Amino acid sequence: MLSKMSLLAAVVTAGDANFWKSKAVYQVLTDRFAKNDQGGNACTDLSNYCGGTWKGIENNLDYI
Repeated sequence: MLSKMSLLAAVVTAGDANFWKSKAVYQVLTDRFAKNDQGGNACTDLSNYCGGTWKGIENNLDYI
C-alpha cells in the first residue's frame, strides 16, 4: 500500500506539460563527458568506452 501511495505522490508532484516547457533538462552520458583527472585525450572512437566518470561530471558542474 505504501508503494502505491509513493507512486501517486510522485505523479501528483511531477508537474504538467506547461510546467516542463519552462524548464531545462540535461542528459549526460557519463562515459562520454569527462574523465576525472581533467586530462587525457578526447574520445575519438565513440564505439568504445571513453573513460568518463561521475567525478569528471562533478568537476565540470559549473560548465553544465
